[in-house]
Amino acid sequence: MNKIIIIAVAILAIVLGMPYVTGRVAESITGQLASQMNSRGEEYGQLNFAEYDRGIRSTSAEVTWNVPAEYRALFAEPITYQCDGRHGILSFTYQCRAKNVPNYSDFVEQELGGFDPLTVGGEVSVFGAVTQRIDLNEFDITNEKGEEFRVAAGRFDITTDKSFKVFDLLGQFGGFSATGKDGGMQLQPVNLEGSFQVNQYQLGIGEIKARFDGVTLESNSDGRVQIEDIRLLSDAEEEGENLRVGFSASVAAMSQTESEGDQASKLDDLSLSLSLAGIKMAELAEITERLQALAQFDTQGALSDEQESSRNAQAIAMLPELEDLLTTGLTSSVEFSADHKGVPLTFNFDLELLKDLSLGDFILLSVQPQAFFSKLELELQNRIPADFIELSEAGAQAMVNSRFYRRDGEQYSTDLKVSEQGISLNGKNLSVEEFLALMSNQNQ
Repeated sequence: MNKIIIIAVAILAIVLGMPYVTGRVAESITGQLASQMNSRGEEYGQLNFAEYDRGIRSTSAEVTWNVPAEYRALFAEPITYQCDGRHGILSFTYQCRAKNVPNYSDFVEQELGGFDPLTVGGEVSVFGAVTQRIDLNEFDITNEKGEEFRVAAGRFDITTDKSFKVFDLLGQFGGFSATGKDGGMQLQPVNLEGSFQVNQYQLGIGEIKARFDGVTLESNSDGRVQIEDIRLLSDAEEEGENLRVGFSASVAAMSQTESEGDQASKLDDLSLSLSLAGIKMAELAEITERLQALAQFDTQGALSDEQESSRNAQAIAMLPELEDLLTTGLTSSVEFSADHKGVPLTFNFDLELLKDLSLGDFILLSVQPQAFFSKLELELQNRIPADFIELSEAGAQAMVNSRFYRRDGEQYSTDLKVSEQGISLNGKNLSVEEFLALMSNQNQ
């Protein structure tokens, strides 16, 4: 019996003491997070704790965030957050509200009567996981013109570990609508999820997916455009010291209805995918860092001659690194497909560098075009239903006059191949000079 009492007392002591422990753990992890952010210079701005009052079961803090330099034109003063947290047995939960966000604070006071729909909060686990959460409460506004705006509730979570290099994303948004005398729009519910990790080059490796149930745009004069079931995917993958990035999108149906109620056009089963592979990660990381440095000049207003000279010098210094990305094995592809009244609409483009390209190759393209085209392999195929093109009189006339497209039954088509063996357009072999002349005439 005494053993049971001792064990019960020990468990009770742990349960009562754990809130204090979670408070200490949360303070430690929060400090690590702030240090990680601040160590990156202007990339994330600077986070500081003006006050931090940790009790046994609760904590309050006032946090100031000096935003990155490129946003200083919008946020001249540091943003202040008032945060309050509760210590649980295995986690620490908190909520924060901004006190002085320019324009937004005025909007809350003037349009929402002081009701702030946004809450920033989250959870810190004693095991090291950190969840950042943004909650949006539903609200609606009617302005002096009688236009109505309705915003549904939403939530967005970002969870990371103690290293702050592995992230999971999860979000839901109920959508919004806007209506006025000339028409309106509606965004149906949205779902977002993803997972990625930051590698040694500070590049995100992983994928992010989003799904929109639908979008509707209505105009009393032009009719209605409706897009159904939109799905997006962005991903990045390491391939040795190289990077492959991709993006894909699909739409179940996209239709346009005229104001009289007649359906003007419709496409079903739309699909788009983009891919770029063979990107050198080290060079990409250096270019990204230089671009961030250049972006700081845009926040400084009118530049002095010395600042202008410095910006130009930094931009020129990027050219060798840009050239280093145009190396043998770099590939790019684009694929698009859709269905128009049972006839497929397709576009396919593939490009591969067979040899390293230099910026000089682009400069000398008009003088030595053969040297440029011998370094790459390109293939393009396009099929467009004739009745889809003929929905627009201008589009139909442009296709008739085109030197690239040919009429092939119920569709217009083009096939272009560029390789070391030469150039072929719609089955006809062309010299480099003939191809360049054809492109020049096409653009006139």
